Amino acid sequence: MPLSARCALPLLVIAQSACLVPNWLYEDDATESAATSALTATADPSTTGATADETETTLATATSAGSSDTTAAETAATTDATDTTGPDTTTGEPASCWSRAPDSWDSITQILDLDLGSKPAAARISPDGLGLVYIADYLGSRRPFIASRAARDQPFIAGQLLSDLAGIDDAGVDYPVYRVDPDGKRELIVAVGIPADLHITSDPNFGSLAPPLTSLNTAEDDTYATATPTGSRLIFTRRDGPFNSHLNGATFQTYEARRPADAPAGAGFSSPAQVPLTFADPPDPNFPDYPHYTACVALSPDGLRLFFGSSYPVILDSPAKKADALDIFTTERSSIELADWSPAIELHLFHEVGWETCPNAITADGCELVFHRFVLDPAQFPGQDTYKLYLARRAP
Repeated sequence: MPLSARCALPLLVIAQSACLVPNWLYEDDATESAATSALTATADPSTTGATADETETTLATATSAGSSDTTAAETAATTDATDTTGPDTTTGEPASCWSRAPDSWDSITQILDLDLGSKPAAARISPDGLGLVYIADYLGSRRPFIASRAARDQPFIAGQLLSDLAGIDDAGVDYPVYRVDPDGKRELIVAVGIPADLHITSDPNFGSLAPPLTSLNTAEDDTYATATPTGSRLIFTRRDGPFNSHLNGATFQTYEARRPADAPAGAGFSSPAQVPLTFADPPDPNFPDYPHYTACVALSPDGLRLFFGSSYPVILDSPAKKADALDIFTTERSSIELADWSPAIELHLFHEVGWETCPNAITADGCELVFHRFVLDPAQFPGQDTYKLYLARRAP
């Protein structure tokens, strides 16, 4: 079974796919500019001439009761990336959407780009919003691709292969984390196998996978990786949580590994520590200790906010409840040096009846969020795609 069709809920095959971090995630100004220029040159729209169709829904502004203004925390925090938007003319600071409530978004656009290859999935938007890395079909398997756009109001075009990762079997790879270090060397961390292990490849042998990262891997399923631009913080999930009898399998728990900022490509990580996720809303009073399902972690470029999919607080005791149990949550911390994550807030705006919803990535300014929806039972939606990519937008 291809990794892109791995079981996220243990007994239910779903179209989960990779969370990829593009090479422009190293955001030193010079490196970011060079990476963007290289990407633009690689993804030349003239090579295809194709355009993209998009379906946009304008949303009424929604406010989460549990949200808070995070501007003060951002100002005081140790961050791992900088916003790439233009300055706010009133303050001289980069424009940002982080002061808006977490559940406040202006529109949701389905990404229907026709030039991204076969079955593009798990798209990871770059911090500046101009790049997209994702997985797609390649010679009977799944491989990472890269695409770009000239401006935020334009479609992503000219998806091209990032690496063929020679030697990987037909199952393919999933959930890559990709960056370029300060010396211009590429690094790619991917999940391989079922249960998955995290492997790393880097220049000068980019594309040849090293053995599993011993500091991160166990006999369990280690997957769903996401990272900050400098690669100093890596968050992933591991299926070593409490057993869920309704899923007939263990649940995932979330972990964070560290290494120095701007570490050379291929450098190892510390042993991971568990990320203590809690929730703002109370649990079901009849099942206060129910082992909920959590997946699809997506770390903001500054390392201060984590988006993830969770079934909380739903009790998964029927097919109907499993059909749209996964929704997007977000939590934050005041510094990347700390593990004091706030109680997670559910983003109710993204819920869709009958569809599971998971985040992929968010821009550095917090103004664009890529996420995906999928269905557990394709028979529910005959003739429709059962995996869809979306782009949520909001203005500062």
